[in-house]
Amino acid sequence: MVYHLNRLKDWGLYFRQCKVYSRFFLAKSLRYELCSEKCRKAKSLQNKRDFDERAKENNYDLLYKNECQNWRNKINKAKKTVGFPDKRLKEMKNAFDTFKKEALQRKN
Repeated sequence: MVYHLNRLKDWGLYFRQCKVYSRFFLAKSLRYELCSEKCRKAKSLQNKRDFDERAKENNYDLLYKNECQNWRNKINKAKKTVGFPDKRLKEMKNAFDTFKKEALQRKN
């Protein structure tokens, strides 16, 4: 048994336990925590679900997204309007940039 463990070490393989399925597998590095591509996809899906659950509790992201879209719609409508003053359009863009900076600071 010691011989085989030494051979695995020489080949650069390590025994690891999968974090999702709790199975043991041979990995090329000690950093591996997931046994297969299927396992990686399952872990990714679980992470997405966890994020969505946390996002439901915090509606700040949704409000920010909606407000940004509102600003973009107003700016795009102004761009399409014939004869809309360029100075006013620049002011709108500057106000939108200021809003994004403040919102990011508040979020952090």
